[in-house]
Amino acid sequence: MSKAWRNLDIRIYAVAASLLLSLWHSLSHQLPNPDAFTYVRTAQIFLDQGIGAAFSWYPNATYPTAMGILHIILGVDLFTAGAIINGAFFALLTYAFITLVKEIDTSQTIGLFAAFTILGFSELNEYRYFLIRDAGFLALLFCALLHLTRCYKSFAFKNAIFFCLFCFAAALFRAEALVFYALSPVVLLFNPNTNLGQRMSAFGKVQALNLAIGVIGILTLSLVGFDFVSNLQNAAAIYAPYLDQLAQYFGAENRELTTVVFGKYASNHSSQDIGLFLVSGMVGLLIKKILVGLNIAALFILILGISQRSIKLPATLRPAIFFAALAFGIMLGFLILTRFLSGRYTLSFCLLVLLLVPSVLDNAWTIATKSRKSKLWRSALVALALFCFVDSHFNTIESSVNANATSEWLRENTSLQALVLTNDTYVAYHSERVSDYDRVSRYLEADTIANSTIDTFIAFRVDRRIEVFTRVALDNKQIVELEQFPEQGEPEYIIYRRL
Repeated sequence: MSKAWRNLDIRIYAVAASLLLSLWHSLSHQLPNPDAFTYVRTAQIFLDQGIGAAFSWYPNATYPTAMGILHIILGVDLFTAGAIINGAFFALLTYAFITLVKEIDTSQTIGLFAAFTILGFSELNEYRYFLIRDAGFLALLFCALLHLTRCYKSFAFKNAIFFCLFCFAAALFRAEALVFYALSPVVLLFNPNTNLGQRMSAFGKVQALNLAIGVIGILTLSLVGFDFVSNLQNAAAIYAPYLDQLAQYFGAENRELTTVVFGKYASNHSSQDIGLFLVSGMVGLLIKKILVGLNIAALFILILGISQRSIKLPATLRPAIFFAALAFGIMLGFLILTRFLSGRYTLSFCLLVLLLVPSVLDNAWTIATKSRKSKLWRSALVALALFCFVDSHFNTIESSVNANATSEWLRENTSLQALVLTNDTYVAYHSERVSDYDRVSRYLEADTIANSTIDTFIAFRVDRRIEVFTRVALDNKQIVELEQFPEQGEPEYIIYRRL
């Protein structure tokens, strides 16, 4: 690799590339994710009623509040404000990831491979156009890890302060950052390069800063109308029903469940093992989710690194390993509690594992350069990088033409008092006919149409389940079709009226 590339601060160009990629995703995905409308509603409540009302409506209102503030400052609409904020956070995450890799591995070329890794990671880039609070959480969490790693290498008070501040800020986006905030400084006690007194001193200073910043932060938030205790209670109330169900699922006296799992005969002898059975199943599901989250390319590179013994585990990686262990525990706990886990919840763990990839790529490039078939092997690595980029950034392009046409038809052909039923949040919002647009569900019950009132307008985004519902309703003459979009060919949206 040329000397010019080695002297180049790749982080600046990677941040610029990240901003451009975020712009590309926003332009190529014109239909926002359903969660976006929840944030827009919360941001509107913040603008109309203040920050206290916003957090009362939605416990994690930091991101939509930021959307509202940016709307006031720049005058852009709330969707654009959210995209700008997330673009900035993705850029910050890119910068922090590359810097963290450079802290762990001192190779001159490692920054370039770290940039390719984070910018080409498809599981992360799938969320670039989403309006979600996860981007802020991940960016701030990796900034916190960066400064904890620096504290681990050589304790400095400014790095301890930055760790606490970034971790506290991450907790404003997702509460699980509090686990990292409270527990991750324990890794300072396992630094082999310092004596016990120095370790205890570093740990004590960080935890004292944690306490001070936590108290100051909570008091500051309370001055602007944020009730920390009330919001914790609201968050706990969300998971309280799951805790009530947990005892039922893991109780040996749950005869119905043990019979389903073990069978009528075996349940008499194995009912006491139902908890072990469920936990082991949850662990298997979690591992499967993680493997899917890492994707084929990252898994191939990691397997290559293991086979070539090129995965480096220096002492400076220990804070990241500790973070990964905490992330795994959080995921497993959430999965056991809710029996549900989406790709967004595994993303923090997968990104931490991804820190191992740049050193494998760096080593593979060095080996390829020295090989007799250097052009072949380097071409293979370049092809892998191109595949990751295409998979991450150019796989789907969504148009809002038909959704806009459906929304416009409803605005022009229905009164403001008309009842409109839809399974599409975009149509609900832009048609201006559904007051609770942020609570629209794409998953409807079979009797939804039958239970709707006469003259209700039904605007469905078509999928297989909806087609079954509407076919039955048409056969029973409960509805009549009014319009479809596109007008010719396979419909994406169909509008009916209840008879």
